[in-house]
Amino acid sequence: MTIAGQVILGFLFSFAAAKKFVSPSSLLESLSEARVPVRVARRLAGGLPVAELGLAVALLLSHGTAILIAFGASALLLSSFTAWMLSVRVRGLEVLCGCFGTGRGRIDARAIARNIVLSSYAGICAVLASSAPPLFASVSVVSVMIITGSLGATALIAAAHEIAPRLTLSAHDFEQLQESGAQT
Repeated sequence: MTIAGQVILGFLFSFAAAKKFVSPSSLLESLSEARVPVRVARRLAGGLPVAELGLAVALLLSHGTAILIAFGASALLLSSFTAWMLSVRVRGLEVLCGCFGTGRGRIDARAIARNIVLSSYAGICAVLASSAPPLFASVSVVSVMIITGSLGATALIAAAHEIAPRLTLSAHDFEQLQESGAQT
């Protein structure tokens, strides 16, 4: 269970970080909509993806006491997100969720439930990690290459997910393109 937790939470945090790096304004907009002071929102928008990426690496490469700390930090961060989401809902604000950088979905009961499940899972993994075998027995060049390649692939998927809608043409744009080509 803890190895699955390392992989699942590691890739979740790396995907979330990559999406925020690709589209930093989405998180900033979400924080602004939630009436977070501009100065605090800017610091969070800049620091959160770095923290998430650091957690992803720690989850995927750590073992022993370090993995307990990584799972604990994951549970704490996810619980903090959940508390913020709950405060948004209690105040009756309609805020786009900047969790994965795109801000497409609103903060709703489903998003809050997802975070409760993830933070609970991270907490359970922290408790179980003391007796679990490490994901990698030792950090070797091969394990670092696997993790780096996996994180890079996750970042590319996140970037493609963010950019793909901008690469498609609407029917109207296509007609305009055809008309401009016919005129030349």
